[in-house]
Amino acid sequence: DKTLEDFLKDKNPSVRKRAALASGRIGNEDAIPMLTELLASDKSIEVQQMAAFAIGEIESSNGADAILKVLGNFKNHPHIRASAIEAAGKIAAANADAESSKHLGKAILDNLEFEARRRSAPDGNVILLGVTAVLRTKPENSEEIIKEFLTYSDWRIRADTLNTLARLRTKNSNDKAKELLQKDESPIVRANAARVLGAAEDKSSLDLLIKHGT
Repeated sequence: DKTLEDFLKDKNPSVRKRAALASGRIGNEDAIPMLTELLASDKSIEVQQMAAFAIGEIESSNGADAILKVLGNFKNHPHIRASAIEAAGKIAAANADAESSKHLGKAILDNLEFEARRRSAPDGNVILLGVTAVLRTKPENSEEIIKEFLTYSDWRIRADTLNTLARLRTKNSNDKAKELLQKDESPIVRANAARVLGAAEDKSSLDLLIKHGT
């Protein structure tokens, strides 16, 4: 209503941020134009980040264009891109038959590929939220990109990537999954590696699974 609209325009960025969150939780599509404006032009990174999150919470395809615009510019702050990737996954999952969902899926993969290829340190939050967004959107040829994160030093990235690969029931990451099952220091990574092999129905890994399951 008018009260919330006024809060979205408040001079205090903390108020705008909380108003954006409230708009997302309420879930009314009428808030998308104002959230889009915040996402595009607010001076506060935290407000922009929350605007992207709120658009995702509304889960309307009407918010797809605003999210695609953010994801199309890799120079945007990684915190904003991370929230936009999360939003893209939610919107695409809720509107699987919409044409925009295909574009959102591709944008998610493009951002993950950018993180995988960048020379400077990749942003872990973008990767984590991106890997989860892939699980929601299931874009074509996603495995070839996300499996590159199986070599990352952050165990959480390796674990979440394996979780996505297992739930997608992919079959051409089995060799790396076997290696992680045998050597990774994280028990969660090893467990998810076993799940990948089981979901892929990889008969050649049976003895290895028995060995590490006893």
